[in-house]
Amino acid sequence: MNLIPQPLRILACLLVCCLLPARLVAAERVDHLFEALVPIDSAAPEVQSLALQKGLADVLVKISGYSRTAEFEGLESALAEAPQLVSEFGIRQVQRASASGIGSEETAALYMRFPQEQVQSLLRQFELPQWPALRPQTLVLVVSHLGGRPWLIGRERWPAIYAELDHWSWSRGVPLMLLSQQQIENLGVSPRAASELDQLALQVVAEMSQVERIALIQVSPQPDGPHIQLDVLSGVGLSQQAQAQMVSMGDLLALMDDYADELSLASAFVALASSNNQVQLLIEGVDTFETYLQLKSRLESIDQVDELRLLRVDETGMQFQLQFQSGLSQLQQGLRRLPMLAEVPLRSEEQSGGATILQYRLRDSMTP
Repeated sequence: MNLIPQPLRILACLLVCCLLPARLVAAERVDHLFEALVPIDSAAPEVQSLALQKGLADVLVKISGYSRTAEFEGLESALAEAPQLVSEFGIRQVQRASASGIGSEETAALYMRFPQEQVQSLLRQFELPQWPALRPQTLVLVVSHLGGRPWLIGRERWPAIYAELDHWSWSRGVPLMLLSQQQIENLGVSPRAASELDQLALQVVAEMSQVERIALIQVSPQPDGPHIQLDVLSGVGLSQQAQAQMVSMGDLLALMDDYADELSLASAFVALASSNNQVQLLIEGVDTFETYLQLKSRLESIDQVDELRLLRVDETGMQFQLQFQSGLSQLQQGLRRLPMLAEVPLRSEEQSGGATILQYRLRDSMTP
């Protein structure tokens, strides 16, 4: 129970924030976008060949920021060409969680690097998103409830979970700030405040650490085994990502994958096309990659549409470049027949180059 009255706590936190220097948000440029590390248990050629395919898929995931990139239609055959595309590979030792789930140990992994121009060609061919290399850093706090009370756990006290987070951070290209026990104590946040998701206390920690996001991982004992919960504090407040039973470290990394997918949603999309029969299509309300894939499929089903490319994503929605074969009025009729789209009155301004703008809003349901 917190004995400090809420108004005093608010005032104290505001004073601390005012005394802190202006925040320079921590960001890190990921310089290993075209590299991968895939664990292997044998140096046999067939094992290495499969690892190279997995590595190329991991590179595309790292660049796009989307964990299901390898599921894009037609990409499987391209991944099979990984052994011919790779420019460098070899065996390395990496730290991973030990079988006990407490400590860490070295394990063999196949390191590989792919040529940037070859990977960029795949991105263009399959219209995959590209997450800019300069990415926000996330502070990770791990709270253990084992033993009946909350504990903030640093690297030294749970090497296994930190080894997995280190490897995940590198493989996904998501910069994480992972702290030692002493560094956690220097933050001045109590384990109870962290476990109770005290937003004021966590906001002070974010200011001190110069980050916009804190990922709070809580591990709690349950009758059916340990459970994990992932909560994220960001500029828009506190949100619970998910809960799951923690059978293995893979369950934690699955939650982290969902977090990375959300974090990278504002990716830049690269598209090249030119034609006189083109419009810029702005669609509001597309907030997940799954929704984007469904919407893209529906748009491409319109008879008048020859080619559809995603230009960019920002806070206003998604911007497509649409190439069509018939008159603009016929195209607009086709768009109006899509029940998931609501037309938005056109704005007076035009984009650079005088392109025609069509603007729509995604309805709440994608179903007809």
